[in-house]
Amino acid sequence: MRRSDCGQRIPQTEQRSSCRASFGDRAAKPFKMWNMTELRDFFELTPNADRTRWHMPLHTKLCSGIGAVFGGIALGAGITALEALTERKVRWSTAQYLSFARPPGVMEYDLEVLVQGHQVTQARAVGSVDGQRIVEINAALGTRHQPVEGTWVSPPAVPRPDECPPRQRLAVYENTLFDHIELRLAAGRPIEDLKGAPGDGTSALWFRMPGYSVDAATLAIAGDYVPSGVSEAVGELLFSNSIDNTIRVMSPVQSEWILIDIGIEGIKDGFGHGFARLWSLEGELMGIASQTLIVRSLDATLARFSDTPAARHLASLSDDDARTRSPDQR
Repeated sequence: MRRSDCGQRIPQTEQRSSCRASFGDRAAKPFKMWNMTELRDFFELTPNADRTRWHMPLHTKLCSGIGAVFGGIALGAGITALEALTERKVRWSTAQYLSFARPPGVMEYDLEVLVQGHQVTQARAVGSVDGQRIVEINAALGTRHQPVEGTWVSPPAVPRPDECPPRQRLAVYENTLFDHIELRLAAGRPIEDLKGAPGDGTSALWFRMPGYSVDAATLAIAGDYVPSGVSEAVGELLFSNSIDNTIRVMSPVQSEWILIDIGIEGIKDGFGHGFARLWSLEGELMGIASQTLIVRSLDATLARFSDTPAARHLASLSDDDARTRSPDQR
C-alpha cells in the first residue's frame, strides 16, 4: 500500500509553486538502472579485516560550501559501514555532529555492535580524524516480516522535475559535493526572491546524484537539506547548519529523483527544528529526516566561515540585495 487517502495535506499558500499537478498522478518515464554505482564507491570506504574499522579519505568532493564534510555524507558513510558489518538494513539512524572534518586527511569509523537480536541489531559508529571525534552515529538495523503496512501521509502537489527550475551551480562551489548533486526547486521561493515576508514553513526540492543508486545513505544525504528551508520560512537570507541528523528509513526504491518535502517547525533562541519527508518520483515514502539546526544571521555566517565558498556566495547575494534596495531600505 503506497499511500493512504487519510490525512489530507494542508493546502499550500500562494508562496509555494502555483502549479498544482501532483507528480504522483502522471506516468513516470522508465528509470534505467544500467551502470548505477553504489555510494560506497563514492565515499571510497575501505574496511579492516573484521570490518569493525573503516577508512574514508577526505576529498573536497565530500564537502559542503563551508569547506567541511557535508553532514549527510558523514552519516551516510557510517550507515554504509554499519550495514556492511551487520549485513542488515538500517531502519533508523541518528548522527550527532561534534566537530568539522576538512581535507586533507582520513575519517576513521570505529564500529561496535551493541545488541545483536534475532531480527534487530543495535550498533554504533564513531567517526574521527587524527583522534578527534567528528561524529557519533547510532543505528537500528534489521528486517521484520509483518503483513501490516501503510502510509498515512501524502506527497505535496508539485511539478515534476523537468518542469522545475534547476538550482544554479555557481563557480564558487566547483570541486565540492555540489558538483555531484542536482537540485530543482519544486516549491518555495528562489533565494533572490526572499524579501522579508515569512513563508508557511514548507518548501520542496527535487534531488538526485546522477549515476548513483538510491539507498539509506542517499536518503541521509538528501535529508541533510532540511536547513535549506529556514530562509524560506523566515523570509530572509540566513545560514543554518545541523547539529544532528536523524533518518528513519521506510524502503528505498530506485528512483531517478527524490523529492525532499521540507517543513520547518520552529525557531527559538538561535536554534531551528525541522523535518523532511523523502518521496520517490512515483510518490512512495522512502524515509523521514529530522534535524535541529544552528541558525545564523548573514553577518555571523560571514564572520564564522570567512574565506569559504559559502561565505563568498552569501556575500555576493548580500551585495546584490544592497544594490537593488532603495536608500531608505538600506
